[in-house]
Amino acid sequence: MSQHKLRRGFHALPLSLCVSAINVFTGQPTAAIVGDYKLSEWQLLKQIISKFDKRELSLLDRGLGGLGVYLEYHLSGQFFIHRAKTTGDRVAIYIQDFLTSKKKQKVQKITARDEESGDDIQMELRLIFC
Repeated sequence: MSQHKLRRGFHALPLSLCVSAINVFTGQPTAAIVGDYKLSEWQLLKQIISKFDKRELSLLDRGLGGLGVYLEYHLSGQFFIHRAKTTGDRVAIYIQDFLTSKKKQKVQKITARDEESGDDIQMELRLIFC
């Protein structure tokens, strides 16, 4: 038996990814998309972000962030809160600099390249240490 098989014949590796938006007050899904496992979660998020109401605030999971996601929210006029990693070898330089500054909050300008237009787009993030 392959090491990637479970006892009942189910594959242990994901064959698809699902990204869902859930109302934090009711626990009910408001949008969801399922895609091929070869895609990334942010590629799926990119497809459903237009379904979010402009007045809504997205709370992003720690693994679902980064310049690509921030740019999608910026281009869509949406707001988000992202609980970012602060330890390990993959922490963004601007976050490392913010942490060493010992400040409680800071507005950080970052630049991301829009893959469709090729333009560099500047955004502002508010970093908060709790």
